Amino acid sequence: MKTSTSKFSDGFEMSRNEIKASTSKNANYFIYRVYDLNIKTRECKIKIFEGPVSSETFNLEATSYKVYQK
Repeated sequence: MKTSTSKFSDGFEMSRNEIKASTSKNANYFIYRVYDLNIKTRECKIKIFEGPVSSETFNLEATSYKVYQK
C-alpha cells in the first residue's frame, strides 16, 4: 500500500527492491494507491494496480543516488 495526502498525479515513492519484487517470476503483485487522504474527514481515493512495475506501465524517475568517494 502506498498512501499520501497529495494528488494522484504527484506520484509515489518505491524502492528498487519493491520494483524488483514486482517483477519476480512468481509475483502476484498489487499496489493499493491511497491518495488525496484527508485525515480530518477520513476520506480518500483508492486506485489498484496489478502486475509488475516497469517503464512500460509507469513513468519511473530516479530520485536518489548512492555516492562513493573516489
